[in-house]
Amino acid sequence: MVGYYIKKPEIVEALEYNGNNNNDVVNLCGSSCYFDDGQLYIITYGGYLKVSVGDFIIHDGHDQFHICKHDIFVEDYEQTSLTDVVKRSIIRRVVGGIIRWLKEKLNIFKLWKA
Repeated sequence: MVGYYIKKPEIVEALEYNGNNNNDVVNLCGSSCYFDDGQLYIITYGGYLKVSVGDFIIHDGHDQFHICKHDIFVEDYEQTSLTDVVKRSIIRRVVGGIIRWLKEKLNIFKLWKA
């Protein structure tokens, strides 16, 4: 099953290939993957990469796919839910707007005091 993960600070879609989740792989990768004699390959900027059972397939949001070994993935990523992703995005936008507003007001106060 495809899950949502956060790589500090990037949010990516990823799934762990277990040899039996070919439909999930196709749903994630579309035409960027293919099977040859039962072996899964992912098409990346670097060419065709062989995917082994236990590897994570990462979709980076720029329509690029990467392969990451299980131990490295677990070290670099933490799983999150889509609602957390949306919440973080909203919080970032709201906080960014408040900071811009404060900077604008502070600049007005600086001019007023001068």
